[in-house]
Amino acid sequence: LKQAVNYASREGIKWVVLTNGIVWQIHRVTLDSKVVNEHLCTMNFDELNIKKNEEAEMLFLLCKRGLIKDNIDKYYEYKQSINRYTIGALLRTENVASVVRKELRKMHDGIRVDIDEIQEMIEQEVLKREVIGSDAGLEADKRVKKHFRSLERAKSKRTKKKEPSKETISKSDD
Repeated sequence: LKQAVNYASREGIKWVVLTNGIVWQIHRVTLDSKVVNEHLCTMNFDELNIKKNEEAEMLFLLCKRGLIKDNIDKYYEYKQSINRYTIGALLRTENVASVVRKELRKMHDGIRVDIDEIQEMIEQEVLKREVIGSDAGLEADKRVKKHFRSLERAKSKRTKKKEPSKETISKSDD
């Protein structure tokens, strides 16, 4: 694996498939300040069941048509989005805390709980430290915050377009 990753990094190749013919491993190679390899998936052809949709999709990643459509990049993005770090970052957002607060109020009539208190409990007592404090967790947190900032920007642009200008208001008053 080390030899294949080093070769890929020197040649600018971002995907490495390592196989002994029966077991196939797919790795993504990135070169930022250092060479990093991320394991995407492993397929064991002795245990492969193509009737399972997920296993058939993994095979499609490596076929000619799948490579032409860049399905491996799409699958990688999917795996990056659906992992414990991204889910953990989403669980720590204000939106999730407000839903939890609403459900707590339904369960216990008249309960007063602050959103910050719920967020702190999720962070301190519900999630594992590895999910929050690791490099992958911090990166997922950045992606989630960036997503919510872009949603806020889009929302503010829509509200600015809907508000009539002052000139329009003054002309209609005359």
